[in-house]
Amino acid sequence: MSNAYSRIPRVLGTAAGLVVAITFAISSRASAQDPLPPGVVSISVRDSLGESIAGAELTVDGTNVRGVTDERGEIRFTAVRGGPATVHVRRLGFQPASINVLVDQRVPAASLVTLNRLPQRLAPIVVKGGTNYVGRMAGFYQRRDLGIGHFVSRERLERDNPSQLTDIFRRLPGVQITSTRFIRNAVRFRGNGGACWPLVWLDGAPLPTAEFDLDFLSPQSIEGIEVYSGISQIPPQFMGSRGLGSCGVIVVWSREGERRQKKPKKVVTATELADMVASLKVYTPDQVDIPARGDSLSRPQPAYPEALLFSGAPGQVLTEFVVDTLGHVELETFGVISSTDPKFTAAVRRVLPDWAYAPAMLNGKRVRQLVQQSFQFVVDSALLRRLKQ
Repeated sequence: MSNAYSRIPRVLGTAAGLVVAITFAISSRASAQDPLPPGVVSISVRDSLGESIAGAELTVDGTNVRGVTDERGEIRFTAVRGGPATVHVRRLGFQPASINVLVDQRVPAASLVTLNRLPQRLAPIVVKGGTNYVGRMAGFYQRRDLGIGHFVSRERLERDNPSQLTDIFRRLPGVQITSTRFIRNAVRFRGNGGACWPLVWLDGAPLPTAEFDLDFLSPQSIEGIEVYSGISQIPPQFMGSRGLGSCGVIVVWSREGERRQKKPKKVVTATELADMVASLKVYTPDQVDIPARGDSLSRPQPAYPEALLFSGAPGQVLTEFVVDTLGHVELETFGVISSTDPKFTAAVRRVLPDWAYAPAMLNGKRVRQLVQQSFQFVVDSALLRRLKQ
């Protein structure tokens, strides 16, 4: 079976159909008898949609000059010998390309290279803000989208970084912070009286009827908070027995049960991944009999970043990683080829450790396979209209 990745060395050596000529200004005084001094070459690598491509490997023909593009899809070579030069560009999952440049110390060479994606077997995963919520926090997001009550997300807690939890409540409308005999920062809702404290729920269970000191909870341990100051706002399931929620309700969701992500011992670079593919330590979809495939029902969907959801900003993330012979994601191989916003990238990275795949099969045996998976983030139009009302 043909494999586009294994053809890379041969294709890179073939100029026909791959060379995009870019002409740069050069002084007429230069000649073959007067070699140009070393110069600087700056190159930006993009895909057909104009998105930057990180981890693309570039080499200058006939030299030891090589490097990879950064997260902006850019690279800058210095001290490149003067005169005509050919730069080869390759990236797993894309058609290789080459460009001709003219290096001159007096006129820095700058160019843009567009790589075309090779066909991929995996369909994009669509993350639609406002719908299709799954997991233990699904109800939190569904109630938030209704616009009743006040909601504090994990993203806001990380952004504001409060020293204690009640610092967040000070910024919510209708909330007062007062001191009592037992609690220094006691939460009260205006109109309910100073002696009437809200009922607090933690992970779906009501806490004892005595007032709970919210500052006992670390802000870093919280996934989300729901605040209902009036009895007309409180969802029925949080009212509590004998009307205990009549003074208001605070629902706290912790990060308990979240699998701690182990820091990879060694991050595998895009160039190292390409070498692993070339040495058949890792296979591509075209090289196996049965490609790795995931079950959408067993994979948690990334949460749409709150700030981007409420602004209505769409986006996309193109990732790559290796699925091992047990169907687990090798986290040290996780890389981002392109992303429209770091918040989208963080949302994908957060759920990846919980993903499971049916491993790839070759000659009746399980093998490691490189997967390139794209995520498309879109906002539900009905939710946007509701938020703007």
